[in-house]
Amino acid sequence: KPAEPAAEALPPPADAPVEAPATDEAAEAATNADTAAGASPTKRKAEEAEAAAVEGEPPLKKPLVPVKAQRSINEVEEDAAPDTRATIQERVVFRPSDCTLNVVSCMGGRVLMALTEGGMQCLIAGARANVGVKSGRYLFEARVLETTSLDAAKNGPWAKQVFRVGFSPAQSSLVLGDSDQHACFDNEGYFHTGRRKAMMTPKLKAHDTIGMLLNVDAASPSRHTVSVFVNGRRVAAPKPLPEELVGKVLFPHVSFRGVSVQVHMGPAPEQPMPLVCRCVGAAAVEDVEVLPASEPQGKRELCVPVGYPDEGTFEWLDTFLDKHPNYTELSDRKLLQWAAASGLLRKTAGVPIKSNSRDKPPFKFGIPVMEDLSVQRVVTAVAPLIPRDYVVMEVRSNLQADTRKRLLSHFNTSSFRKVARVVMGEPNEEFKALKLKQLLQEKQAKAVVSWKARQAERERRRQHAMRLKKIAETNQERQKAFQAAKQRVAEAARKKAEEAAAKAEAKTEAEVKKEEGKEDAAEGDGTAEEAKEEVKEETKEDAGLEAAAMEVDEEKVKEEVAEEADQGTAEAPEEDDEEKEPPLVELTQEEKTMWFKPMATTEGGLRDLTLRDLTPSAFNDSFSRFALPELSEGFDDICYEWQGDEASRDYLQIKVSEAKRTIRIDSLQPGQEFRDRHKRWAAAFTDWQAKQKAWKAQKKDAKQLKDLEDVVADDDVLKVADVNDVGDGRPLFCDFEFEDWALLWLRYEVHSLLVSFKHDTGDPGVASMPEAFFEFYYGKYFRKQLALKSFSVNTLTGLLAFMDDLVKLRDEMLTLVVEDVDMATLVKMTEDKRRGRMRRIDAGDETAKLAFAKLALQPSPASVLLPTLGAATEKTEGAAQAQVKPPASAGPRPPG
Repeated sequence: KPAEPAAEALPPPADAPVEAPATDEAAEAATNADTAAGASPTKRKAEEAEAAAVEGEPPLKKPLVPVKAQRSINEVEEDAAPDTRATIQERVVFRPSDCTLNVVSCMGGRVLMALTEGGMQCLIAGARANVGVKSGRYLFEARVLETTSLDAAKNGPWAKQVFRVGFSPAQSSLVLGDSDQHACFDNEGYFHTGRRKAMMTPKLKAHDTIGMLLNVDAASPSRHTVSVFVNGRRVAAPKPLPEELVGKVLFPHVSFRGVSVQVHMGPAPEQPMPLVCRCVGAAAVEDVEVLPASEPQGKRELCVPVGYPDEGTFEWLDTFLDKHPNYTELSDRKLLQWAAASGLLRKTAGVPIKSNSRDKPPFKFGIPVMEDLSVQRVVTAVAPLIPRDYVVMEVRSNLQADTRKRLLSHFNTSSFRKVARVVMGEPNEEFKALKLKQLLQEKQAKAVVSWKARQAERERRRQHAMRLKKIAETNQERQKAFQAAKQRVAEAARKKAEEAAAKAEAKTEAEVKKEEGKEDAAEGDGTAEEAKEEVKEETKEDAGLEAAAMEVDEEKVKEEVAEEADQGTAEAPEEDDEEKEPPLVELTQEEKTMWFKPMATTEGGLRDLTLRDLTPSAFNDSFSRFALPELSEGFDDICYEWQGDEASRDYLQIKVSEAKRTIRIDSLQPGQEFRDRHKRWAAAFTDWQAKQKAWKAQKKDAKQLKDLEDVVADDDVLKVADVNDVGDGRPLFCDFEFEDWALLWLRYEVHSLLVSFKHDTGDPGVASMPEAFFEFYYGKYFRKQLALKSFSVNTLTGLLAFMDDLVKLRDEMLTLVVEDVDMATLVKMTEDKRRGRMRRIDAGDETAKLAFAKLALQPSPASVLLPTLGAATEKTEGAAQAQVKPPASAGPRPPG
């Protein structure tokens, strides 16, 4: 019977690890390893099959060494020796508390993915395993399963996929490469040690497997190193660990962005390695530290700090997190730190300090998805799903009852215990000592900077003095050399003159000997004359050289001295007063009480005192709603960190009351009581004007009419029972002119504004209004501007002088003299003021005359009777009214 053809073998999957060929040398090495371990290959295979079949059995005490690829002749590390110690039984997983909030673990923790909603796609995800290596040599592997495009950020470094594999200690940053506590390798071919990186290999290809081998074996020549393997091939010599990591327990760690990651912890490597090594998943118990794979049972805590702005809020949080590192902070400042670790650069240029705060710092990255608050929304939705301890740091929101209730509604599950921690009032001694220590360090740092500046100034003056001294010594040497040269030139000239004179005398003697012949005499005369001319020329030349030398040297000296004089006079350093060491500073008594100094760390290590917890606008809009938490809001417990319940409440009430007296309340809105009162006043005012007009229209003999003063005496004006009829149907306001009606309307506005302000603030302790904010509240309530010049005055003080019987200005605060005043009483008070003014005019006081503009009587628009729809509507309408003035004909007018 013919033999059947062999079945065609299926091709291996694309992502299957490539196995090394079974060479004779490799088989022999494996056999030798098995023999050394005391087990035959047949027995090893049987034990391996039995272990795979029986799930849940404890691991073998003698783990098998995996078959390795053909050993490279360049491999610097030795094969792992057989180890009979017990191995860990726990699974190597990535606990939620050791992952960033955007990490999604699936397939039993072997595959890690990241959320990509909104700005989350720009943030690097990080996950740290629960098994840390403290001795020995162990490996783990990771590779990219898939990549995703970052459509929301097409430009900049945050648009690139990131894949980093390495080791880090517990409680370090979850983003690899962002701390000195990391050692990792990335997909760009760089090896990171701390914050430094160096190129090791070209950029990795898709689906390459990275193997990270950590060697902390005390007996190994390559101890305290990390080796990187790509697809089972060593890419570089072992890299030393940073000094910060030596001696610490290091956990496998991966970080990624725009990719999904597969992590393999063992028990054997997926890729054939050039040396025998063990994986973290099969580590000996003595060599590792194992954290529980599952989160602790019971409720996790949701901590809500409640503190007054700029009074130690974030400082207390930092100390709390130092004591409780298991808590995860949820705040905008933490999101900014995450973004910075992900390579996102915040654009702070041009951001005014008044719009910046520690509670709500501006998210300016130039990326729309990072500025639309999508990251905050995702964190709010995901955080309740991840069981861990949280501390929600929102200074403004945590002080308001409605926002606290909204926060607790997101964590409205039985797995969270909601606790409010009130940090208010005088701090405890521990916090005081910490703040005073920080303040002393800052003061000492400033003193050191000042001392260094003084030392630099002393050194500059000393160098300047030495330079001037050297120049003076050089000038003296030049002068000496100049004088010596001058003497040499004069001596040479004298010698030449003597030689010339001697020659002339010799020639003259020759002339006496006339008997020797005329030719000799003539020749002698020519020689004498020539010698004389030569002497004259040499003397002139020497004199010119001497003068030139003197001129050049003197000019040089003058120029150098003038140049040094411009730079400053030389001052000898004061050696006796010189400070050898920086001065030691101490805190003053006033500084020892500065527990809540607003501070923010800057790049130079000093403090910037301008950054506040809340912006001025945010504080002004919300401080009137500040309140301490109550159990009825949904809290399980309320803890008072510094002071007790009553002391904290009294402290907050005092602070809020003080703020209401001195700070403008932008969120204050007119209440219904104010609108009802204004409606009644407008109707009564119109009725009074109509009655005055009707009275003046009656055709009666003026002589038969008595003066109003005869009907109602001056002392009885405030006692009139009916202002509409004081006798003969005559109204009390029958003699009102335009200025009187305008003052009556203004009197009502001031009284109504102060009464409504006290009522709408909801604080009985607020009985007055700051003078500086009167015009602001006036515009908010009456929807118009206060036109001071229409009343012929330039200041609010001059305007209030018309109604000093109604309102007083004390200590820059406006207070009502009489609060319980009805509309008729306002008319009586206006008539009483009118009579007093008329008496002054009759006495010849011209300053008592009034001349108001038509805009003085400007009743509020109809919108004042409508309820405010919101802060945005109020601001928009207020801005529009501030730009558009009402027409001059608006409002009622007196008859005629």
